[in-house]
Amino acid sequence: EELRLLARVDIVDPDEDSEDDGVTRLIAGVHVFVHEKSSVVFDYQQRSFEAEDLDPIQAAFVHWELRF
Repeated sequence: EELRLLARVDIVDPDEDSEDDGVTRLIAGVHVFVHEKSSVVFDYQQRSFEAEDLDPIQAAFVHWELRF
């Protein structure tokens, strides 16, 4: 088995003059190569908003990839 760590941060602010339209997205995870034709990715994602009245959105995912 082989492991790889994943990390990504996206910061988007479409209108810098506006104080409540920015979004930050964080992705962190582990990619596990189970077999030469199969792998699994476990990842956590969070979107945070510049607008104070919006709560962050959090989710966890499992992706299974099979190659033929």
